[in-house]
Amino acid sequence: MGIFTKKHSIGKTIADLRKQKGWTQIELAEKLQVSDKAISKWEKDNGAPSIEFFPVLAEIFGVTIDYLMTGKAVKKEVVELPLEDMDKEKRAIYLIKKDDAINFKKYGYVSINYLIDDKILATPKDKFKKSVLNALIKYKPKQILNLIFDAFISGAVKSYSHKLNNRISPAALIYDIIDEFIKMCAVTNRIDVMELIKFDCCAVGTIKNPSGAYDIFNPERTYQVNPETFKFIMTNKDVSDDFRQFILTIKLFGPKSNHEYGFYFLNDYLIYLMYEYKKYDLLNSTIKLLDENNKFVHENFGSVSVRGNNSWYTDKYVKNNYCFLANTYGGYNPSNRHIKAIAVPIVKALECAKANYDIDWITKFNNYNKRLASALVIKADIPVLSEKEIEVLRMQGNSNVSKDSVICFKNTYYGILDIQGSLSAIRDSHSNNEPEELKQIILETKKFYKNHIQKSYIHVCELVEDLLAKKDYKKLFVFAVDNDITPLISLLNEQKFNEIMNVTKELFYLPPTEGIIKKYADVFKEVNSPKSIDAIVHSQTLKPASCYCDKPLGDLGVKLFSICNITNQEVASFVKLCAQIKENIFSKFVADIEGKIEQLTGERESLQQYNKVCEEISDTYLNKLLKTNNYETLVIKICVKLEAKFKFKYKLVGEFKEMMDEFILKNMKLNNCWDDEDNNYYSYKSEDEYNTKLTKLLHKLRMVRNGIVHSTKCDEYLVPEDFAELIKFVEKI
Repeated sequence: MGIFTKKHSIGKTIADLRKQKGWTQIELAEKLQVSDKAISKWEKDNGAPSIEFFPVLAEIFGVTIDYLMTGKAVKKEVVELPLEDMDKEKRAIYLIKKDDAINFKKYGYVSINYLIDDKILATPKDKFKKSVLNALIKYKPKQILNLIFDAFISGAVKSYSHKLNNRISPAALIYDIIDEFIKMCAVTNRIDVMELIKFDCCAVGTIKNPSGAYDIFNPERTYQVNPETFKFIMTNKDVSDDFRQFILTIKLFGPKSNHEYGFYFLNDYLIYLMYEYKKYDLLNSTIKLLDENNKFVHENFGSVSVRGNNSWYTDKYVKNNYCFLANTYGGYNPSNRHIKAIAVPIVKALECAKANYDIDWITKFNNYNKRLASALVIKADIPVLSEKEIEVLRMQGNSNVSKDSVICFKNTYYGILDIQGSLSAIRDSHSNNEPEELKQIILETKKFYKNHIQKSYIHVCELVEDLLAKKDYKKLFVFAVDNDITPLISLLNEQKFNEIMNVTKELFYLPPTEGIIKKYADVFKEVNSPKSIDAIVHSQTLKPASCYCDKPLGDLGVKLFSICNITNQEVASFVKLCAQIKENIFSKFVADIEGKIEQLTGERESLQQYNKVCEEISDTYLNKLLKTNNYETLVIKICVKLEAKFKFKYKLVGEFKEMMDEFILKNMKLNNCWDDEDNNYYSYKSEDEYNTKLTKLLHKLRMVRNGIVHSTKCDEYLVPEDFAELIKFVEKI
């Protein structure tokens, strides 16, 4: 057996070191001048290297002999100079590494200037300051940082008060390093420092405003904290729960703070952090707090409204940051920003829950947003999901539900399938337009057509006709009740089944007339308005009755019939007609995809052929033919390359002569302005001379080529200088 201890294998150590170097057993054997079988035996502990190999192995692997024998690295003793013998910068960094707060203070290193932005200090670049700051950021020495933060709290505002004029907070002093500054506060649990710089006034982002004119009322101009900083706080083991609790605390204008200024733009992101890092108890209590806040706003100041018509707070900020104002009092005065309350939609956390298909939290967040939306007196960008959207997410999160079933459900409205929407969804679920991907779309489409489209209804008239034929009055009654179609409900109750189809056609197929509108007044909500009746009767866009009772029922069916140019025609059977429409739409969709495949395949083949020609007939190859006086082959090869370029790059078609003539006509026109001595006289003259010369050479080339190809006599000929010019030209175009 090899030389090894109970806990150590020399063979394994050799194998590990070899792999770290990226060597094979054969390569290591060559370096040691032994066989690869010997290396294999060593690594399997079926043998051991002789003692003379250990110094060599240690040298080539860059380790000690002791490490080979024991697997333990021997730490070299580092002899440090005494502190008083070190230079200033080296001593400071050494103390930071050791977190030696006593000596750091003793040698007078405690200063807030390491943290202050250079533009605030207005001093030349200081190498010592930069080195110390980098060390503080890297090592985050808690005791030393506490000394510096104590000094920051007691002296920063006082020392730089003249620099803070018109600034919203002392964060201006450290804004260039705000992310690292917050991380250092986090590991030292310095909540007091965070409060001093008014962390609550920050927003999430990466923009550093160069002007320094920060605005607490504007999320794009206040102090922005990188999302990665929040991740550090939530995941770093040195950060205390108290600090995280401080960071995640929602700030609102409540009953005791009605006259505070500014907005808290972090709220939505903080709710997201609570969800992302599973702070569910805090999240539940936060939602309760938000509801209480919204209730307070509603009861004390009226419904919440969005303030978006003033220069300091525009609609852009409302939409992007979801901060809402309650009604201000006494009119609006930009210099007197009295803000009574704010309301916070849950946006980012909802998006995260949707991505996770977390239905419980999706529902909680969505219900909160619904309650908030109902309190707004004007429309705002509050994300609220419908029950159907939530059900789609539930289906998508269920591995037992097929993608086709989700698409079908998502594109079915009131029992009517949107075929175009469904097919588009299948197509959009694929990331690229490569031929193989497009072929997969066709396969999925065919399956969807067979399993869903053929079995679904695409128009209300089709649905009603089919259910009547099957005498499935119960299902028809449920359909009518679910969608509040009063005329159909009445007919079904009275069992007047023979009249149902005609009424359905009047409501959802034939153009609505004034008589029909008055006849079914309960369906047309605005029947008492002469203007609305006139608009409906004379409308050029034919819509189903349901459009006038705030329901989209039937709209899709009319749209599909309009596409096929059969709207308002006499129809013998809607079931048969819809079956044909389904097939037509499906066939056209597949044909379009097949056409795209053919186009892409053809383009790819053309590109491959073109690249092959250019690679085989390179300028090096052509010049070699010229140098060896192989003129006939040179003529043919230049023409082959020209033809490839005409076809692929210039999309020309026809015989070689036709393509050459068209190319010359389009790309080698003469300016003919030599007698006009304007600013471009000489450049035009030079260009015309070149084009004239090349045109003659190209025609010569074609005639010489014809003589070679057809074995006929040709009076034209090309000299080496002509060939050299043509080779340059064919590479250039």
